[in-house]
Amino acid sequence: MMRSIMSEEMRTLEAQMQQRFTSQIHKATTSTPGIDDLARGVREMPLTKRITNTIIPKFSNISFPRFDGMSDPHDHLLQYKHVVQSTNIPTHMLDDMMCKLFAQSLKGAALRWFCNLPAESIDSFDELSLEFMRSYSIHIQSGKTTKDLWGVIQGPHELLRAYIKRFSKAISEISGLDDGTVREALKKGLRHRSLFKNEICARYPPTIQDALH
Repeated sequence: MMRSIMSEEMRTLEAQMQQRFTSQIHKATTSTPGIDDLARGVREMPLTKRITNTIIPKFSNISFPRFDGMSDPHDHLLQYKHVVQSTNIPTHMLDDMMCKLFAQSLKGAALRWFCNLPAESIDSFDELSLEFMRSYSIHIQSGKTTKDLWGVIQGPHELLRAYIKRFSKAISEISGLDDGTVREALKKGLRHRSLFKNEICARYPPTIQDALH
């Protein structure tokens, strides 16, 4: 008799626990805002069916740079293109594969951004790149100009070697420079009593490479 009562109590307790667990699961899923929208976003990919139906050819395992939405999108595109183009994917398939593999180079908020693009709205990597750059344009680093080079001045206690290294780095970050502009900026940036400055003024090296070495 006692054993029967205990068994009945155990069954009742198990039923109560199961009911409570089911209730908590239902509450967690139904109270999550936009859960249907999230699920729909996973199902509906932004690439057109033409691209999604393209079979990815076999190629060696590659490691993609991962973009989380907090760095320069242009730099990420350059790195991503370099990685994909270095594979043995046939040239005529590259554009489709760049689209299809792009999500693998994203993480966090950037991956959610990709999944939330309108369904079947992307049919080329140019279109995807444009949307990507527009969305993360706030992180694009502004290009340096000649004005920035003229601002590279040798500090009062800065060694010549350290200054030349800093000046050379500035040159590499600016496009379209000519030797004359670089040479004049170097002369201006050197300390007034610098022997190196006097040497540049005296022999006027024909190229900036001659001046820096």
